Amino acid sequence: MVSLFFVSISKNIIRLKILISVGILHSPFDYNKVSEIFIK
Repeated sequence: MVSLFFVSISKNIIRLKILISVGILHSPFDYNKVSEIFIK
């Protein structure tokens, strides 16, 4: 159970890094919206 939890977290972190890098490349406005969502 715990190991599965950490695996899902690491997958989400990888996905988040991809989303952020794509957002920065394509439009800073989208990146700002994404960062706002995760700061909340």
